[in-house]
Amino acid sequence: MGIYRVPLVWQMYGHMDVEAKSLHEAIEYALGPECPLPEGSYVDDSIMVDTIAMECHDEARSKEIQAYLKKNGGE
Repeated sequence: MGIYRVPLVWQMYGHMDVEAKSLHEAIEYALGPECPLPEGSYVDDSIMVDTIAMECHDEARSKEIQAYLKKNGGE
């Protein structure tokens, strides 16, 4: 039995009130690095293995995860 670090990604959704001169400016701010992430809600069933991160760290482990996901209908 071992301990495995599995990189995961998931989606959240939320809303942000932004004071701006235009919708375009508000969107730019909301997507920019200065804007804090809003409180949000988890998007059901959105969690998945981050296979790109897995490949970057361990090619052999990535192949093992890919085989598991293919066998179990994930990805």
